[in-house]
Amino acid sequence: MKKKLILTGIALVAISLGVIGMSAFEAHVINVTAHIENALGVSTNALDFGTVFPQEYFANQNFTINLSDSFKTQTRLSDVEYKIEQKPKCINDILQYVPCEVGASSTNPNICACPVRTAQVPDLCRFLSKMPQDGDGDVGHPSYYIDNSPTGPSANDECLPSAVLASGKLDKQTNDLSDTWTVNLKVPPIAGSVGQDWPVSCADFTVPTDGTTYGCDLWVEVTGYSTPTDTCGNGVINPPEDCEQPSTQGNIYCPQSTSECVGHQIRYRELYGDCNDTCGCEFDSFGPLGCVKNSCGAACAVDVDCDDGNPATTDTCNLTTCACEHGPYCGDGIKNGSEVCDDGVHNGQYGYCNADCSGYLVCGNGIIENGEECDDGNTNNNDGCSATCQTEFAYLIIHKNVVNNDVCNKDASNFQMTIDGNNADKDTPIYVGDTNNHVVSETDTLGYDKTYSGDCDASGNITAAWNQTKTCNVINTCPYGTITVKKVVKNNNGGNVATSTFQLFIDTTNVITEVPKKVTVGAHNVHENGIFGYSTSVGGDCDDLGDIIIAAGASKTCIITNDDIAPSIQLIKTVVGGSAVPDDFDVSIDHVVKTSGSSNPVTANSAHIIDEEVLVSGYSFTSITGSSFLGVSCPNALEGTITLLPGDVVTCTITNTK
Repeated sequence: MKKKLILTGIALVAISLGVIGMSAFEAHVINVTAHIENALGVSTNALDFGTVFPQEYFANQNFTINLSDSFKTQTRLSDVEYKIEQKPKCINDILQYVPCEVGASSTNPNICACPVRTAQVPDLCRFLSKMPQDGDGDVGHPSYYIDNSPTGPSANDECLPSAVLASGKLDKQTNDLSDTWTVNLKVPPIAGSVGQDWPVSCADFTVPTDGTTYGCDLWVEVTGYSTPTDTCGNGVINPPEDCEQPSTQGNIYCPQSTSECVGHQIRYRELYGDCNDTCGCEFDSFGPLGCVKNSCGAACAVDVDCDDGNPATTDTCNLTTCACEHGPYCGDGIKNGSEVCDDGVHNGQYGYCNADCSGYLVCGNGIIENGEECDDGNTNNNDGCSATCQTEFAYLIIHKNVVNNDVCNKDASNFQMTIDGNNADKDTPIYVGDTNNHVVSETDTLGYDKTYSGDCDASGNITAAWNQTKTCNVINTCPYGTITVKKVVKNNNGGNVATSTFQLFIDTTNVITEVPKKVTVGAHNVHENGIFGYSTSVGGDCDDLGDIIIAAGASKTCIITNDDIAPSIQLIKTVVGGSAVPDDFDVSIDHVVKTSGSSNPVTANSAHIIDEEVLVSGYSFTSITGSSFLGVSCPNALEGTITLLPGDVVTCTITNTK
């Protein structure tokens, strides 16, 4: 061990020294993942015995343990071994059951104990037994109570707690996929109320309190897995085996279809295939083809099957087609009896005798036959059916063009076109079936102007002759007018905001001053994002709210005027002590005396001096306080200045103290 530690230390030093001078020039990432699922599925419904009484015996609570679907489908592992542990049941301060935890106990961290802020429910575990029901080798944990008197409780009974741990195994190879367990309860007496028949050996098997709920948690824990063994030949089909009894022919585990139709012929093979030496099925090949009457649609197997009772014919069974042939007959190339014609192997081909020898397959006979699209009983062209019995056509194509003039937003898909009032697709040949006049239109112009061109006249009328395709162009044009928004800014009170500072809008569209904007016909509103300190008025062709109605082709101008609002300063004189009054001090703006409390308009963006013109004897300046609506502070001393933006207002309080 010491040698191993020394070698490990040396390796670490070497690695550290190697890293110091290394730079990485190449890297590769290996993605490592694992999808983890439980091997077992356990029914988790609570086992509730309800209210029970001393010396009652219950054996009616079952639960099931089964292999999970994912374990059953994988092939790497074959079985799961498990045990059933009894552990304390815990309850928290809001009366919810919680599982115990290993390490929760400070005195014994190796046991499963109740977590912090929980309490253990009085123990029921030692009075329970767990017994398997399937008889497949699983080991049960028997009851502590041994009943030696089947007729009823007796002092001869005894208590012997079992040290056997309940355990089981589920195995795919033996098809043991599920175990059912029964949990039994032998109810002990309550301490202090033990009857005389309770066995002496059971003295320690009592519960301490009457009227109390006791509990126990059963934990199903996986203890191990096993890999599959080679099971071929054990008489049980285990995945991935197909069969058992290897190296046998006609194996019952390898059923196969026994016949196959090829045309009207049939071929056969045995009922079962073979099982190879790895327990895989191998299926037989089919035998030779032949005819079997009434199988695969075969009419015959031998000539006698084809006897039609007519001594004048030769009746044979065609062993390739399994069909009867009679001669003379329609198709023998000889016109016989009531046959109109008989062209032999050519019967049924266009231009020859038809299949039943009753006439010829030709254009003009009034019957639509091989390769014909129509047959109007003649061989004339330009009547809807040509001289070769092909359909003559007249097609119309509607092409839609939408002109939005940078105002509207429709496209061709918004318009439903019609031919003679019937809905029609655009840019697709429409078969009209005749050479009459047709009218191209649309269900709704959606407020657009409509005009026609191409093969349509001005009203949408169009005619196509046979074997012609005509195109009608339908143009929808969005009508519009223009609005010009003109911005006028007046800075006669010291304002300095430029025209470009204002955002102008027609409805929700931002526009530039004095640049005409195309708009749809109808009502619109002209407005702006105003700027503080400027008044707004709307005129020109707009009303005072900016509303305007535009007709097609109209050009209107709306004027938005903004005038800067002079800011104002209010001076308030406060006198503390003595007999002087505010007006004794002659407060001033730019050395112009103002009345205390009056509001005085001033020029925006200019510095204005705050002062008092008279110094009253015995009084000293204390402070100037106040800030404007926009947050500009008054000067903190006399002869100080303040600069305001348009529309701002400020009150400066000048305090003098005796």
